[in-house]
Amino acid sequence: MTATATRGFHAPARAAAAVTPQPLSGGRTLLLVLLALLYPWHIALWATSYTGKDPVIPHGGLNVSLGDSVIAIIAIVLVLQAAVGRVRLPRYALHAGLWLLAAAISTTANAISPAVYFAIRDSVTGLVKISAAIFWMIAVFWLLQDSFPRRFFQLAGLSVLAATGFAFQSVFENIFLGRERAFGPFQNANIYGNYVVLNLFLAIGIDRFLGAGAPGTNLRPATRAVLRPLVRYVSITLLLLGLLATGSRGAIVGLLAGLIPALPWRQVKRMSRRGLVAAVLGIAVFVPALDWYFSQNPFVVTRMTQTAEGRGPNVAERLELWQGAVQAFSENPVVGIGYTQFPNYAEHEPNLRATLTHQTYLAAAAELGIVGLCALMWLLLSVIVDSWRAQDRNGPYVGVAHACCGFVVAACTQGLFNNVQQERSLWIVFGIVAALIFYLRHPRVPSVTPLAHSSAGRGRLRLTTPV
Repeated sequence: MTATATRGFHAPARAAAAVTPQPLSGGRTLLLVLLALLYPWHIALWATSYTGKDPVIPHGGLNVSLGDSVIAIIAIVLVLQAAVGRVRLPRYALHAGLWLLAAAISTTANAISPAVYFAIRDSVTGLVKISAAIFWMIAVFWLLQDSFPRRFFQLAGLSVLAATGFAFQSVFENIFLGRERAFGPFQNANIYGNYVVLNLFLAIGIDRFLGAGAPGTNLRPATRAVLRPLVRYVSITLLLLGLLATGSRGAIVGLLAGLIPALPWRQVKRMSRRGLVAAVLGIAVFVPALDWYFSQNPFVVTRMTQTAEGRGPNVAERLELWQGAVQAFSENPVVGIGYTQFPNYAEHEPNLRATLTHQTYLAAAAELGIVGLCALMWLLLSVIVDSWRAQDRNGPYVGVAHACCGFVVAACTQGLFNNVQQERSLWIVFGIVAALIFYLRHPRVPSVTPLAHSSAGRGRLRLTTPV
């Protein structure tokens, strides 16, 4: 078996090998549809998170998505393919592998000489969770890489459609049924908020992709003219209100940060008459919708006000947890206290509740040490830089790449207030970015192509083989 990672973005076009259609195309489409529809349905096994009910266990356990069943099927397919040939890995497989190695080293080092708080079961469970999350990236890359435009539109379109339905339900429950925070199908408001933000940026990517003509999807201009307003004015509006219904402060702040790279700010200066009309219509839809929502005095208004005043229900606790993470890092800055061990560490510290740090970077530093933190930052920055630099190649896909960049920035910002490193949404976007870059470097061609123009090869045909 030979596994290869697709790396290097700006290779010369003549050096890029062409990709022919891969087998199991119809099966991949079915798996993609199932993945988009099943992903949001989550089940918390032995109470991994607070759901509005009495929590049984404050930390530990597994958060299982129904989409994991699809990932398991893809894993079996990839194992069978690896047994007989070559498996192509996404460009971020090395980054993720180094971070996983840092987590394994941290766990092993602390297991050899365990502290009083160390519980090997929690670290093993954490390693299983992060390994499964990484495989979501591999699976999404495998689904999209050979026919990116069509498959991205299918995945993103179905995901946005499902998320729009959940958002509508959340707003209805929030305003008319008096439910303070919406949890959606995730049993956790912060994870649900992360999911809504993901689909907001996917909707932005779809909008810009349709505006660029949606090459490779065979969508007619009339169809694009109908779909784009639905995405722009209906889905995005409902998703925005649905995000507010979650009351997730980190997700809301993350959205605002992610819009900076995601939106085409440079085009504002040269906006056409049609673009100006679209902007006016957008304002005419968004502003009244937000005004109506805030006039209902939803929970998010009180939550944001209390946070701004520094008197929220958990503001002081979060600050104490962050200070505890800094202390844990200072005690073992090289390999950390052990992957996922911070709740156990906090349980043995005065004035700390046995829970997560609610801060991705402090958690990485405390649990994995400086090496693990650097590995995580390398992964995140690599995806951000790659997706932003996609503006240098193939104009129709710039909007998709920048929308992905926006979500990663949003997730990184949310990571300042929550633990997001194991969220499947983040790894889904890693897979999308890796597949897009691979597609741009290896354009898909028919199985029979003419030879390069030359005196020897003029008029002949040659067969191309899959890379």
